Parts: sequence; structure tokens; C-alpha cells
Amino acid sequence: MSSTPTTANSEHLQIDEACSCDHPSCKKVVSSWSHSKLKQNVNLNGSNSSSLNTTPTTPLDRNNIHTTLCINSEPSLEASNTTHSPFRVLTLQETSQMSKEEKKIIFENCVRNMLTLLGEDIEREGLQKTPSRVFHSFESLCSGYQIEDVKKVIGHAMFSSQNSQMVLIKDIEIYSLCEHHLLPFFGKCHVAYIPNGKVVGLSKIYQLVDVFAKRLQIQEELTDQIAKALESAVGALGVAVMIDARHMCVEMRGVNKYNSSTVTTSFRGIFQQNIETRNDFFKMLGK
Repeated sequence: MSSTPTTANSEHLQIDEACSCDHPSCKKVVSSWSHSKLKQNVNLNGSNSSSLNTTPTTPLDRNNIHTTLCINSEPSLEASNTTHSPFRVLTLQETSQMSKEEKKIIFENCVRNMLTLLGEDIEREGLQKTPSRVFHSFESLCSGYQIEDVKKVIGHAMFSSQNSQMVLIKDIEIYSLCEHHLLPFFGKCHVAYIPNGKVVGLSKIYQLVDVFAKRLQIQEELTDQIAKALESAVGALGVAVMIDARHMCVEMRGVNKYNSSTVTTSFRGIFQQNIETRNDFFKMLGK
């Protein structure tokens, strides 16, 4: 393998030489990944190029690219602590620099390997498009990660009001993924707040709940995150959140206990300080 720095004019010839497995998807990944790194002033031999005026990123040599992305790559002790794994673990820094197409190809290859490890034939008709479908499913189910500043969800949907009584939004349907098993949990979320001179557009409450539900979660944290975010975003005198949900990691596997639900609460401000205010919340829910 040549040690000559990769240039923009020769990138595809040199990149294609990085993989010899003849799998079309592999060459596409290697080419796409390497082109992205080249544009960020990193060549495939692990040294920074001075000819491009861009910010350097962590160098990746060709062998690392191949062992990371190739579906047919040989096991590598350098790439993994497990001798039977062809993949090394990507870092968040690396994935943040990838295009959606790059992420999609890597994700799909991981799904193909998972299905093969389970004993499936990935070439059979019913599974040929499964990797792509799984990618798009998880992209939707985990879309909450795309919104880092939850205050932007509320935006300018705050309106002056003299109302100082509890506002309760009941029975918000939630669907989330358990971070331990990547299995669904779903149920109802109830959100209440005491205004402090302003009320928030009702649809924004639903959107705020979804931002946190569409992440890998445990129910306890999800409940608390919603309450804290709403209190911070709207400056309410108090916030109360209750979630009543069923967990497929309990029903489909493990103890296999069906039709049970888990109830979690989070109280902020006056709801935490005043038992009468909490009791009013429970009464309005019919609890």
C-alpha cells in the first residue's frame, strides 16, 4: 500500500485499492468515507495534508477504514477486543462528521451482520430490504437527538395570561425505546403546570414530550426530563408529569409478565412543595 499522500485527483484510484473484497457495497462505503475525510484535510495514510485549508480531524488509515466499514473484512485484533468481530466501535466524533448516506450504509451492514449471526439468510426475499427499513425506523424512533436545545421547541409560542390555575394536558400517547434492550415501551403521559404570567401553546407540550420520548430512555428519566425542560422553558410556578406505560422488555422477554404497567411521576416547584397542589393534580386525573 503506497505511502504517498492522497490527492483530490487520485482519491478514487487509491481509495478503491483500499479494499479487495469485491463487495459493491463495501467499495461504496470506503469511497464515501474517504472522500469525506479528504475534504476535512485528512488523507488515508494517517497524516494531515497541508494543501487543503480546512480543519484537521482524527486521522484514519486505510486499514482502519476497511476493518470498520467492510462487510466482508477479516477479523482484526487491532480493530476489536473480540477476535470474531470485523468492526471496531466508531466514536461520536467520527459519526458527527459523516453524511446521512455514510451512516445509512454502515448501519445497514451492521443489521446484515446481526441477522446473519442470528442464523438468517440475508439474501432471502423477505429480508433483502430489511436493513434499509430498520435504518429508517430507528432514524424516526430516535429523532429526538436531532433537537439539542429544547427551548427552541417552545419558540415564541408563549402568551401573556392572568390565569394562575393549573393547566393539565391528559393522555398524551408516548412511544419510546428502552435503552437496555432497545424494545418499546408505550403508554400515556399527563403534563400539568401552573402559569407564571404566561401560558404555552398546547401543541408545544406534545412536541416537547416527543423530543424526549424519541430517544433511548428509561421511563424514570423520561418523566423527569419532560418536567425539568418544561419548567425551564416556560418559567412555570410548578410542573407535574406522570407517565403510565407498558414495557415490552418485561412482557416479551425475561419475566414475561403481561398487562402490567409502570407509573412514574416528577414534581417541580409548587407541586413538589405543596401537597394540596399535588392532590389537585391527582384528582383532575381521577387518581
